[in-house]
Amino acid sequence: MVSNNEELTQFIAAHLPISYDDAWHFVDGALKGGMFTDQINFTVALSVRDKRIEDLNQVNQRLIKQLNAMNNNWISIKEKLPDTKQRALVSFTTSSGKYSSITCADYIAPRSVLEEDYMSDDYVGQGDYDDENDCYWTASGFYEWSYESEVNWKLSEEVTHWMPIPESPKSKEEYSCINF
Repeated sequence: MVSNNEELTQFIAAHLPISYDDAWHFVDGALKGGMFTDQINFTVALSVRDKRIEDLNQVNQRLIKQLNAMNNNWISIKEKLPDTKQRALVSFTTSSGKYSSITCADYIAPRSVLEEDYMSDDYVGQGDYDDENDCYWTASGFYEWSYESEVNWKLSEEVTHWMPIPESPKSKEEYSCINF
């Protein structure tokens, strides 16, 4: 048990990466404010801090695993295409050929989605006409997705790779910064 401010200051300076002077000012202010009244309260505070650091490290490890998985999950469109209307991250080279870019897009397979079910009314009649069924099919390809718009724009750039969209965080707290 710490019996005085001097012992508490030494204890804090030994357990935290701060100078003795900073520890002294911390102890003086904490004791005056009733923050820590003895070594037990301080040890509890250190345990809480250590638990938060451990939680943060676990979150970081999950994020690193997810990022590593993402880097290994790019699929060439020559190998496989997404399912129809599957939203995916797509990689393409800009028309100038100078830059690669990534966006979120839906894939539409040939003659798989009626144009009236996917495109806005302004664009009906511009897809692939089917004489036999007297209907228009949405032209096949990748359509950039925007949550703010009802219009999905067909990418004119050549998509080279795609990957499934990674899973969202389970909860806001799971990936939020942990305060100390």
